[in-house]
Amino acid sequence: MATERTKTSRPKRLELICYFCSGRLHSDDAHFEIYDQELPPFHSEHVRFNEHGARELHGTLAYPGIGESLTREGRWSGYERVALFTHTTCGHDRGYHFKFDRLGENWEQKLSEKGWWTPSIAEALTVARNGMNDGVPSALHNPSVLHTPLPDSDEP
Repeated sequence: MATERTKTSRPKRLELICYFCSGRLHSDDAHFEIYDQELPPFHSEHVRFNEHGARELHGTLAYPGIGESLTREGRWSGYERVALFTHTTCGHDRGYHFKFDRLGENWEQKLSEKGWWTPSIAEALTVARNGMNDGVPSALHNPSVLHTPLPDSDEP
């Protein structure tokens, strides 16, 4: 009697890189993370490795929505909202995050209910989903981070 071979499912290597270490992401070890990130001049510098492997300084990361109060209190000079793609072991536990295997859920609806939602987060979700489907938009310069413009505080 012949034995059947079962094909084991291997994690898919993605065309996206980790924001922190610049290593390629795989479908089983990727996180989508949202933060407020301190803008220069930094009160506390942190190091990451960019897509070319060079060391790069970045500001502190905080849970989305916290950057406004940190800036108002003078602890940060400014901030921006960022969506990062990271390895599950490289990211911080300070932001809002979920594993890539949950990208099929309706995150636009879930996240749009948050006070810190911006339309650029929807763009980042599209990039992550395309990355899971073997395509990264060519307009994306660094496939590890998407910076989210914040609305002007003077506008109603």
